[in-house]
Amino acid sequence: MRIIQYIDTLNTGGSERMAVNISYALKADGQEVMMIVSRSLGGLQNKLSGEVELVLLEKKVFYDWPAFLKLLQTIKRFQPDVLHAHSSSIIWGILAKMISKHSFQLVFHDHYGMSEQLTDKDRALLRLLSGKIDKVIAVNERLKNWNIQNLNVSEDQIAYIPNFPYLSMQGERTEKGYIQIVCLANLRPQKDHKTLIQAFSILVKCNSEKEFRLVLAGNALEDAYQKEIEQEIAHKGLTGRITITGAVNDVESLLLESDLGVLSSISEGLPVSLLEYGLAGLPVVVTNVGQCADVVGHGKFGKVIPPQNAEAMAEAFGYLIQHPQDAKGMGLAFQKHVEEKYGAKKFLQSYYELIAS
Repeated sequence: MRIIQYIDTLNTGGSERMAVNISYALKADGQEVMMIVSRSLGGLQNKLSGEVELVLLEKKVFYDWPAFLKLLQTIKRFQPDVLHAHSSSIIWGILAKMISKHSFQLVFHDHYGMSEQLTDKDRALLRLLSGKIDKVIAVNERLKNWNIQNLNVSEDQIAYIPNFPYLSMQGERTEKGYIQIVCLANLRPQKDHKTLIQAFSILVKCNSEKEFRLVLAGNALEDAYQKEIEQEIAHKGLTGRITITGAVNDVESLLLESDLGVLSSISEGLPVSLLEYGLAGLPVVVTNVGQCADVVGHGKFGKVIPPQNAEAMAEAFGYLIQHPQDAKGMGLAFQKHVEEKYGAKKFLQSYYELIAS
């Protein structure tokens, strides 16, 4: 098959990482793959390493006719069997299907991160144009149900297919004189770093005999939010203990340097970063949003806590730190679980079945 992966940017977010992961997996499986990026390249560009043809449309605004013409010309040249549009790219994907003389299947990959807040009145333009969509992939069950109820797409053409990680975890875990907790999430309110900082502050105060570090790794998507986070860190007196790294390209090394993984989100789809924690064998603490609890076996492979609850998060951190053998066992079990249930091979099997249906 000839498949185009179509995404808005290559910044280091979850949907962007999945577009790259899918491209790699399809290419390794013998498919012909192209990546089209609408607006801008980012840190994930280097992950493609020239193995997948990359086309940048340089889209500036929604009604950017030169960029849209370039999309149509690229489709005409590549002659895809499938145009796989991620997140907001689906709107231009629909318009391209309406205008292009080349026939292809249009797949909408729905990564919508605020799935807990979605209502039947949201995403009006998508609902209006959805009759041109052939298949839908949802990253959690809530999104699948929303698409079934709101899009003009047959229910049997809408599937929940879990995300998968695509990392090469080589090397040994780094020994340090402190315990490092990592949060791999872009800096935006949905990720609720403030509750995480509060929980970390409680942890530090209650375990004065130990040394802790917290690494916040991800793009700063909103300057005002990053400033709030920096102010919260300073207010708690944690400037020397918490590091904001920005986007991280070498995720593997960061995870090997870390001892615990955390996601403090108030809403999620199925976070790729959680699966990456699993591949790295990290014990984890996650909020009970999206598919997070399901990924960690509802507590079997990691600690699940309510969102926006700093005390519960600090308690979960404390348990894993005070019971290192339990934590290690959970991390190893989580690693095996992710490898078996959330691998690229399993994704491709479900993907091909949906395309062929």
